[in-house]
Amino acid sequence: MLVDVISQDAKSGVPVRDFKKEDFRVFDNRHVVRVVTFDAGGHYDTRPVTLWLLVLCNEGGKSEFEASGGFAGKESLFRIALDHLENSDTVGVAHWYDNGDTQLDLLPTEDRDTPIRVLTEMLKPIPLQGGTDATDQVGEETFRKMIRLIHPRRVSPKPEAATRDCVSAW
Repeated sequence: MLVDVISQDAKSGVPVRDFKKEDFRVFDNRHVVRVVTFDAGGHYDTRPVTLWLLVLCNEGGKSEFEASGGFAGKESLFRIALDHLENSDTVGVAHWYDNGDTQLDLLPTEDRDTPIRVLTEMLKPIPLQGGTDATDQVGEETFRKMIRLIHPRRVSPKPEAATRDCVSAW
């Protein structure tokens, strides 16, 4: 497992770059595990980020602010965040409904315009009924199913080649 640590000097806010492997202890279920490899400081070979934008689709009849409906018409606000990604970072989009439907809508891409176009389509309300305890339970299981769809895409046989996933669900 790769663990990224970003540190800042408490006084200056400048990143601390002179850590050594011995400066860290990693725990798994309250047991210390051995740190096998360690790398410090920013490098041009830093693993890229895969940012996943996950959408709980707004079902017709719900308030515009339920599910992800509050973002409808505001997709361009994500432009600032996407423009701050590194060139090698990628963005993917996936969605789920409380009725059990889920899909990967955009596999990770370095393009910064396509995710916004896909979000615009995904945030349009559709005519579904929901809101019961049963549909909420189905929706929670569907969310987990969607995460399992995403997860295999970041696994690499070489840990140093794996991407870091950042997931934004709304």
